[in-house]
Amino acid sequence: MNAVNNHAIVIGGGFAGLTVARVLADHFTHVTVLERDFFDGEARGNKGAPQAHHAHGLTNKGARALEGLFPGLRAELALAGSPVFDHGEGVSTWLPCGPIPTSTSGIDIQAFTRHLLDSCLRRRALEISGVNICDGLEVTGLQMDSTGRQVVGVLQRGRTRFSAISHEQSRLMRADFVVDASGRFSAMPAWLVEIGFPAVQESVVDPKITYSSCTFKGPPKTWRALYQWADPPDSPRGAYALYTESHEWLITLYGAAGDMPPTREAGYRAFSASLRNPVLDQLLAESAMTSAIHRYVRTENRLRAFHLMPAWPDGLVVLGDAFCAFNPKYGQGLTLAVLEAIKLGELLSQHGNATMRPGLAKKFQKHLSTLVVWPWRLATGEDLLWEAKIRGEKGPLLARSFHWYKALLYHAVVKDEKLYGVFLSVFHMMRMPAYLFRPFVILRIAAVCLLASAFIKRRSTKY
Repeated sequence: MNAVNNHAIVIGGGFAGLTVARVLADHFTHVTVLERDFFDGEARGNKGAPQAHHAHGLTNKGARALEGLFPGLRAELALAGSPVFDHGEGVSTWLPCGPIPTSTSGIDIQAFTRHLLDSCLRRRALEISGVNICDGLEVTGLQMDSTGRQVVGVLQRGRTRFSAISHEQSRLMRADFVVDASGRFSAMPAWLVEIGFPAVQESVVDPKITYSSCTFKGPPKTWRALYQWADPPDSPRGAYALYTESHEWLITLYGAAGDMPPTREAGYRAFSASLRNPVLDQLLAESAMTSAIHRYVRTENRLRAFHLMPAWPDGLVVLGDAFCAFNPKYGQGLTLAVLEAIKLGELLSQHGNATMRPGLAKKFQKHLSTLVVWPWRLATGEDLLWEAKIRGEKGPLLARSFHWYKALLYHAVVKDEKLYGVFLSVFHMMRMPAYLFRPFVILRIAAVCLLASAFIKRRSTKY
């Protein structure tokens, strides 16, 4: 460890907080992670992550980056019951135009519950010298120095397990550096206003997507995960299924534009049957429910433009969902949290003593804004159409154009294994989305679609 600073505080003990704590440990003698909720045991995680009950994904790029920070994590997850498998062979993928045939993609993935992942990361973080994780401590604000330009700590107070309200007075915990990784419900915009900074601009795209998830005991299949995607404007329903480390099926049903999957078993099964997916139908017919149905509704995309603020306090950075939160459907959030933590580590390495480098924090926020540009466009492109459907409108022309092109891409990848490989490389963030618009990709899509059109025309003429 090459620590040159004394104390860093991380607000939030979830995935992003634990990941950035690992990075900060290379640059600070002491790293304290403050989590407002209580950790309820190794396997269950904390109440502050209600989305943890639902299916999660970590892209190939994100998994490799996380393995770099926590060597051996992938093997540890596999030992716990989450083996690594090929995406093309182990995922039953259902696009709006039909299922994608099984093939070897060369892209490895790993399916696990969020509870298992977070508990493994928490245990590993605690093994790092100088890292301390404190649950039941709520941050209530920031403390500035006498100049009003440098954050020198946070105000925090203890909570109890039996009351959502704490009557304890806030106390100062000093730090040389503060990282907000408290998630999409971060109070940072309000805290900044309290210390004299202007209100941050926010961009919100809310497709009104609701998730309902529960676990089932059922037989293993030749595949370990299933994706069925909704498609605007007329197909608002979709599903995810994962074979978890506990040898159960975690099945998430979702509906867009206000179409809410039920939380009672009969309605839940009827909602699933409406997807007309024979593979999922068979799985549910062979399985018995083993948990309550959990619902999650806060799925809006939210980008806080901290990088555009005219002034920014030194010694403070915001990352993860506290900076940019995505509709979970796209599976980008976990990967971006890892990449953002790594980027912070790179800047700290370049600039040495973070407490002596005015402007470093603002520079980091600008880096994050470029990191999320394409993921934001990819997520909101489709979700803008769901928003338009809710309002009874067609939606922006650019979003409709991208959706038209994506429909052609879907038809092509079902029939063309090479295009499916390109599609997966973008899905797993190994290539930028702009790669889908390269000439050879466009020509291959056109060729597949033209051949399919000619075949349909010949059949209709024959009969």
